[in-house]
Amino acid sequence: MSYILHVPPIVSLGLDFSATVKLEFSLVLDSKAIREAVEEGNPLKALNSFAFRDTFDGVDRPLITFEAGVIPSVSTNALVVETGAGGGITFSIEIDWYDPYPETSGGIIRPFELLALGTSPLDWFNIRVCKMRSLLGLSLCETHSYFLPSCQWQTNLNLFCYVKVGVFVTVPLWGRVHLTLYELRATYTQVIMTLYYEPQPFLPLAQKSSSGQLSLSAWDQSNNMTCASKGGSVGNEELQCWEKDSSTPIIQTFSGVRSLQTGDRRRLLRDLQAGSGSLLLECIQSDYDHGSDPTLELNYGPCQINNSLLIITRTSITGVGRTTFSSLTSGSVTLPSPPQDGLVTTVGNSCDAQWTLTGDTSIEIKGREVNNGCKVRRVALLILHADKK
Repeated sequence: MSYILHVPPIVSLGLDFSATVKLEFSLVLDSKAIREAVEEGNPLKALNSFAFRDTFDGVDRPLITFEAGVIPSVSTNALVVETGAGGGITFSIEIDWYDPYPETSGGIIRPFELLALGTSPLDWFNIRVCKMRSLLGLSLCETHSYFLPSCQWQTNLNLFCYVKVGVFVTVPLWGRVHLTLYELRATYTQVIMTLYYEPQPFLPLAQKSSSGQLSLSAWDQSNNMTCASKGGSVGNEELQCWEKDSSTPIIQTFSGVRSLQTGDRRRLLRDLQAGSGSLLLECIQSDYDHGSDPTLELNYGPCQINNSLLIITRTSITGVGRTTFSSLTSGSVTLPSPPQDGLVTTVGNSCDAQWTLTGDTSIEIKGREVNNGCKVRRVALLILHADKK
């Protein structure tokens, strides 16, 4: 947009506006999560049924790109010399999903992960940092290849001036004719405002090592947490862990799990004693090292116990998988429902803890092998066999 303010010499006022918006959006659907939500009676799990794609053809692209600017300028020319000056304000902002697990997400972000960050939409996005520069009177966005987990909106002041030597005339029926022989131009850019916001990432519920060992010690011990098997086999299992009672629960899925442990056992024991939360393991097939934690909760309700034999000893319990411990005082086991045919529970080999079994099973107690602290409490109707040999 240009206006002639004075002739002769010709004095012109130019006013340039620019604004562009680009949106790249993609959804991924998965009906498996709907089935899990129904089976577990947890409607929140239905959010697993779709996800937002953060990468396209392996390239991480922003969800929204917005650029805008306004540049006024004044120029004057006297046939062979033209001079001009101008300035303006430009800004660029690139909004993208905040990925809590960029190393393992595969470019897929699920709604429950965003809800775990917070209920404010500001907690769900990051913004790619753009540096603005002025060149030939135009504002260009110099985009860097890295992402920051933060929001930064940068506004710049751009100034320029120039001197041109050539022929600048107005020809009837043709309009203005420009023939530039020499040009001298200077530009200046100054940041005049920066808005900064950083989402608060949540701590992971568990961490998996490169060897496939899952460490369970990082979750908020004021909440109850469940870790359940979702498929795979021993040494290559898929597990899902989630907070049960939080209004904005964290839900994480881990694949390729070979074994589990409590991680920092002293820290976990201290936090569990200070908080009111508990850890429930459901149908875990992989070996689990429970360490020195005094209590253990296992849920075998949705699955079948291997060989219809549950074995309880002083240092381990073997059912769907094998769990070891060093100083257990009490343990609880929910048995398969509906009842598993022919299920037998054997208690022996220096058992020294109190156990609560919920469900249907036959029990065989090896009386000469158990210690005085070993007790089995019946919650459901059980068939009891005592071996006094």
